[in-house]
Amino acid sequence: MKFGIGRIVGIVGGLLVIIGAVLPWVTISGCTTLCPVTFSGVGAGFGGIGAIIFGVLGLIFVAVGKRILAILGMVWGILALLLTGLAFVGFAAIGALYTGTGVTITTDYGVYVTLVGSLILIVGSILAFVEAGKARAAPPQMPMSSPPPQ
Repeated sequence: MKFGIGRIVGIVGGLLVIIGAVLPWVTISGCTTLCPVTFSGVGAGFGGIGAIIFGVLGLIFVAVGKRILAILGMVWGILALLLTGLAFVGFAAIGALYTGTGVTITTDYGVYVTLVGSLILIVGSILAFVEAGKARAAPPQMPMSSPPPQ
């Protein structure tokens, strides 16, 4: 089975989601003890763990090359995007709570890598779906033979 551009893009997107989830997501600085501290996506809570799970599922489903699995790969990519986006918004909300206290909460590059990887996984899944549809086109019809002589 041939690897089309959609499957390759989807696999790259899934790998970026996984890599981004283990990179630093948030840094807390300005507190009195144990600061600054940096958390990866996995250490930051449900967002990173969910992103890894959805990224792995999306990567596997888009790599298989079937139409229905490409759709499911897109669903997993959307869920990874939503979970990472919620974590991003959550960090911003927590940072807003500490405004004026001297404590700063900074979103690190791992969140952005995961967000971009999720988007690439979604695009790759869509392309893989289209490619699987073209490959599944109807086979050529055999020419009809002439009726037997009477």
